[in-house]
Amino acid sequence: MKRLKIIMAGSLLAAAGFSGVVSAHDYLGTLGAAATATDKYYLVCAAGTAKLTYQVQRTFGTGNLSIEGAKAGATVTPPPVASISSGTAFSPVKTMTGGGAGAYFFTVKKSPASGAARGWRARIHCYDANGQHNPDDQPTTVTYTQNQ
Repeated sequence: MKRLKIIMAGSLLAAAGFSGVVSAHDYLGTLGAAATATDKYYLVCAAGTAKLTYQVQRTFGTGNLSIEGAKAGATVTPPPVASISSGTAFSPVKTMTGGGAGAYFFTVKKSPASGAARGWRARIHCYDANGQHNPDDQPTTVTYTQNQ
């Protein structure tokens, strides 16, 4: 009976979509075939946010992808850019500090521009001053300002 309960619990978690591979704050998108296709979107980190980390992964297609983050109303010189050129692994993590709560804008593009479609996954996390990530401190969806 104990084994049946464990199997049922595991089945329920799998059916609910829980996975160790995909994070609650993985945001997915597709860049179309146009060479200049660019996705622009934002998400809002809650009060108490001290830093934000992000990275990008190509989910289909070939060639380079990059993601650039910026805080609304803040100047970061140069803006941290995460890029991936081959394979399906995530790019190295980029960190923005001192931004605080509010809207963070992201641009995902092909670099260099090319005429092939590509899929992407961005992993983004807001952290408080203690380095803690609270899943409730950011949305699970993003707001697109440009989705190509």
